[in-house]
Amino acid sequence: MDFTGNVGASKENQLVAPNDTWDHATILSGGDYSDNPWPDDTIVRWTDGEMTLYTDGSGTTIGAEDKIVSAAL
Repeated sequence: MDFTGNVGASKENQLVAPNDTWDHATILSGGDYSDNPWPDDTIVRWTDGEMTLYTDGSGTTIGAEDKIVSAAL
């Protein structure tokens, strides 16, 4: 995955199979948030306040999961 637009104009890439978990994603942002120099990362804020960073995504996977903020108590 490359959030600079190199994935393909007007092309949708399904990175995660549809499931109930993603109904709880409120904000998503793509860009370069990890050590490698490519904009292939995704940050997700969930309805419970948790924030997750998915690093090193590709055209077929969202990448490795790293919780950066725990859910609200």
